[in-house]
This record gives sequence, structure tokens and C-alpha cells, in this order.
Amino acid sequence: MIGISFRISSSNMLFVSDVMSGGNYIVPSNQKLTVTTSLTNYGIVSFRTSFADYFHDVFFPYFNEKHPGLDQQALIDETSLQSIATYLKKAEKIGVITNEDDIILKKERNLIFSGTLLPKGHLSIVSAVIAATWSIGKTSNR
Repeated sequence: MIGISFRISSSNMLFVSDVMSGGNYIVPSNQKLTVTTSLTNYGIVSFRTSFADYFHDVFFPYFNEKHPGLDQQALIDETSLQSIATYLKKAEKIGVITNEDDIILKKERNLIFSGTLLPKGHLSIVSAVIAATWSIGKTSNR
């Protein structure tokens, strides 16, 4: 469930950001979308596009253009939950859910349960976010 939910959200994020920015990644920049435009082909492309593809082809180039010299690992570190760990530890209004023994988490990646990110007693982070963060370096499937 978490995996399919993440894939749907990721596909939607990619499609909307491409249309709004005129990015020419999913929808050609010269294509005018109307209320009657079929989105089927764009949906197929966006569902085949992995989070790693999005990161390497859209997200990183966007930030690298704004901050020349920025490397991928620095961007990952800057946008990670670790970068806001102090806030997360203090914020009482934030709760996140997963299982400590989730099969998509590896022990060395599981920073949450050791108490380094969220204090004991808080629920931990959604597995899909962690999985996506560490999948960025994997080969794309596009």
C-alpha cells in the first residue's frame, strides 16, 4: 500500500511540476492542455518515471542552476529529515507512521528508531520516504 501510494503521489508531483514550470519533461512545452485533453499518455510516462529519474533529471538540475557547484549529496543532505531533526524532535504536532521491522528498511538506514531523529515515544517516519531517499542513486527504470 505504501509503495503504490508513493508511486501515485510521485507521478502526480512530477506531472504537475512539469506542467506548471513548462519543464518539457512529461508534457511537451508547446502542448496546450485543456479540460478535454487526454492525460492517459502523460500518466503512463509519469508512472514509469522513478523518483530517481525525477531527482536526477528535474530536481537536481533545477537547484544546481540556482546554486552552481552544488553537488547531489549536498542537496540530499540539505533536504533530508536530518537537516530539520532539531525541529522534529521539539514539534509536538508532528507524528509519522511505519513499522520498525518494515522490509524496505535496512538497519543502517533506520535512523528514526534509534532516537536520533524523533524522540522515544513518537511514531517513526513513513517507510516510502526513507526508501525513496536511499533509492536516488539506483539505476532509473524509465
